[in-house]
Parts: sequence; structure tokens; C-alpha cells
Amino acid sequence: MKPNLTRWWEESWDSKAARNEMGRASHASKWKTFSAGHKEYDKAVRMCPRKMWDWSPRPGTHWSMREVIWHLADTEANIYIRLRKAAAESGSSVVSWDQMKWAKASNYRRLNPDMALALWGVLRTANVDLVKRLPAKAWKKKVRHPDHGFVTLEWNVAMAGWHLRHHLAQMCRRLREYKQR
Repeated sequence: MKPNLTRWWEESWDSKAARNEMGRASHASKWKTFSAGHKEYDKAVRMCPRKMWDWSPRPGTHWSMREVIWHLADTEANIYIRLRKAAAESGSSVVSWDQMKWAKASNYRRLNPDMALALWGVLRTANVDLVKRLPAKAWKKKVRHPDHGFVTLEWNVAMAGWHLRHHLAQMCRRLREYKQR
């Protein structure tokens, strides 16, 4: 593993500019980022020792690794629905979700992170498989998002790729902060 991997994730993906850039990226670049997520997620998780997974620099305002892992599983479940709705029911509506309410109601801090890792892995594999099998014209199919209006399947793929990398950067920050404490 490259020693500067954590810095690369932090500098490359933890900003609104990176999110906007991903939105403007080529179809191939969006696909590459989305489909490579599994390997990158596995690397980030392996970098962080289990003893730090419940540590947070500011509990209640900064998520621990365990909480991020569960958030990513819940996010991937939402992406699973959004991609399928766009592909099968173009023009239909999807719902937004309040990540903080989900975290609190589910009590992320007490849930088994191995379950979340397994769930995320199955969902991401299914999502990558679906998108890979769709014809190119399907990337332009849309769903109505309550916060963003009509968004394409391609936009959902791009934001899923950005979102994962954003949280990989967060994990890297937690690791650095944990080591510096």
C-alpha cells in the first residue's frame, strides 16, 4: 500500500469542488470511480485498526469509523433503490432520507460493523452489476429527487462514487487524528 494513500483521498475527494468535478466528469470516469469503490473501501477499512473504530475526536458531532461504515451501508441501500427506479420507472419519484435521523434511530454506535460491511458489499456488487448491464441510453433515465429535482441515473452513479470517496477521506482523517491523540 502506498504510504501517501490517506493524503491522496483527503486532498482529492473531501471537498465540494471534487463533488462538482465528479458531476462534470466523463461517463467512463464516473463508471470507473463507481465500479472501483469496492477495492478502495476494502483498503480504507484494512488501514484502520479495529481498536479505533469506536473512537471519535468529538463524539456526537464527528462520526466514528463504525458510524461511517453504517452510514455507507444505508446510503448504498438508498442507491440500490434509486438506480433501479431510474432504470425501470424513469420519471418516478424517489425519497430523500435524513442521515442523522437514521443514525440516531438505528443507534449506529451499537451496531455490528461487520454486518454493515457485508451489506454494503452485497449492495455495491449488485449496483455495479446492474449499471454494467444497462444500455448506454439508460444512463439518461431520470428520477425526481425531492431536493435536486430530476436527476439522471448517470448523476446517481457519479454522486455514489463521490460520496464513497468523500467518506474514505473521512476515515483517513479519523485514522490520522487517532494516531495524533
